[in-house]
Amino acid sequence: MDQTLSLGWMQGEARSRRATYQRLLRVSLILEALIGLLALLWPSAIINLLGLPPGGAWTRAWGGAILFAAALHIPALQEPVRWRWGNVAGIGGRLILAFVYLLLGGGFLWLALIEAVLGVLLARSYYRLFNAELMSRP
Repeated sequence: MDQTLSLGWMQGEARSRRATYQRLLRVSLILEALIGLLALLWPSAIINLLGLPPGGAWTRAWGGAILFAAALHIPALQEPVRWRWGNVAGIGGRLILAFVYLLLGGGFLWLALIEAVLGVLLARSYYRLFNAELMSRP
């Protein structure tokens, strides 16, 4: 018998994929929270880092929105299979945000690259987690 057909092996695989996805999402949320805090507390640092023209309260509002979005992902981090909508919406949101950053150009290109890479990695990892979870339930 092939071990991929064994229920015990598939349950172990699902646990492993869950841990991998949670680790990746945790790193992503920490990175976003740090960027959001930097934009909220020291907007001039983010403006200088991205090479944008000074001025505007948009930086603080953007930092607050990033922190809020990261906070909304906490339930999805704790139970990724149960909170599917939060995970799928978060992955889609990252990819849309990467596209918007790409359209803005300039200093936003680094943020576009970060969001696109994280979005693709999270999508792949979540797909593998969901497949393993489905296969572990007869």
